[in-house]
Amino acid sequence: MNEARELIAAFLYINKTNDRGVAHFIPSLIGLFGSVAMLDQFLGHLDTALADQSISQPLKERAANLVITFIPQVAHYNGLDELPTRTVTPEELKAISADTLESRSHGLLTILVALRNIFEEVTKIG
Repeated sequence: MNEARELIAAFLYINKTNDRGVAHFIPSLIGLFGSVAMLDQFLGHLDTALADQSISQPLKERAANLVITFIPQVAHYNGLDELPTRTVTPEELKAISADTLESRSHGLLTILVALRNIFEEVTKIG
């Protein structure tokens, strides 16, 4: 639970940067939410749910749907087969970069793994 909350804090941190936010790596995720601010708001709700160990059913279902459908689809489209076996730390997430094609691919993988970890943890509440 603490790791998921630390990953959420790392997402909120990178989304405030000009060159490392989620929108630079997965614009389609921002499209699902409408804006970076709305994604951050969703992550904030998940953080509160993790802290309180209480979650509304619609929020839990949305997290479950993202981990079951969206994340695997994006990973597949980008040839990221190592997603199921990969782990990530908040420090790794904060250090992502889109400077080169290789670093951009690594950043995408890091974001997807971090989101998967958060969403899976949230679906265990209740």
